[in-house]
Amino acid sequence: MFTHEGSTRTFTHNAWLAIALSSVAGAVNTIGFFAVGSYTSHVTGNATQFADGLAQGRYGIAYDALALVGFFFAGAVTAATFVHFGKRFGGARFVAALLFEALLLAAFAFLSYSHPRWHLNAIPSVSLTGLLCFAMGLQNALVTNISGAVVRTTHLTGIVTDFGIEFVRLTNWLWNEVKGRKWHDAIRHAIRVRFHPNAHKAWLHLCIFGSFITGGILGPLLYFRLGPGAMFVPAGALGVLTGWDLAGALRKKRVDLSDG
Repeated sequence: MFTHEGSTRTFTHNAWLAIALSSVAGAVNTIGFFAVGSYTSHVTGNATQFADGLAQGRYGIAYDALALVGFFFAGAVTAATFVHFGKRFGGARFVAALLFEALLLAAFAFLSYSHPRWHLNAIPSVSLTGLLCFAMGLQNALVTNISGAVVRTTHLTGIVTDFGIEFVRLTNWLWNEVKGRKWHDAIRHAIRVRFHPNAHKAWLHLCIFGSFITGGILGPLLYFRLGPGAMFVPAGALGVLTGWDLAGALRKKRVDLSDG
């Protein structure tokens, strides 16, 4: 899921990547909202708040919003740096970066506990909010590299847009396949839509959408039970997923060496 790239990646790899990390992003986004009063997995809202703050002369709000955009950008730069130097030195570049993201989320949970107003109130700390923005920027850039820009996991605007495009393409293909045929023959051809390349893309977009929503539902449920410690759950999930994937890659490597 994380260790395969390029020609070795399959649709299954990308689907599991989308399901796993979209659910993490959805949980981080909603837990972060309850903990710090801001959504942190995308840039659009903060960029809008920056512009709105400037227009109203509320420069403190504008500065904070711009800082959060900067944190997200810094996370993306960090991910690209992991990939660059991992490739250069032959390290486990993706796994190391995702474990770093897990540490960032765990650090957020730990630091939030030290704040006296964590429960049901926004923590007025740009640095804490920025920590989550940094983690999400890192994840988004990293997943883009892993999947070859096929999968994005921290926001849904592009996903819904792409699904709409694929839906029209599939509908058009299906209409051309079934028109003029008898009903039983039309059904037989319609079933073939599941093998169409655009159907795979549409399914991948649905996986991302559904997983993000699922994570977004679980996030508040965890938060109301655990407080900011809920962030340990997505952090732990990242750790388990990367460890499991890396162990599988090492087992495969040993098998290949023994066969050779």
